[in-house]
Amino acid sequence: MEPEVIFTLLAGKDMQSQLTLLTMQMSAKAGLKQFGQAGADAIMKELEQLLYRKVMQGKRANTLTREQKKAALHYLMFLKQKRCGKIKARGCADGRKQ
Repeated sequence: MEPEVIFTLLAGKDMQSQLTLLTMQMSAKAGLKQFGQAGADAIMKELEQLLYRKVMQGKRANTLTREQKKAALHYLMFLKQKRCGKIKARGCADGRKQ
């Protein structure tokens, strides 16, 4: 984002609104476009943690039936740049199907 755009958005807002704008959360697709390899590394770190803690395990799509694919929960991934500059990935299951 260009500095002029940021200053325009920040003008006239309180400090909390400014910090929220500066550390905005975005989808994985938008985050990868903005952060590049650092975003990809953050996503891999988040997914590796899920596998390490045995929260889930992968299955090949061609081994699942159509009903199993429809019943699977979507997993949402978001990227955020923290104030210290670190890129953080957060994932959550989309529970609307439950």
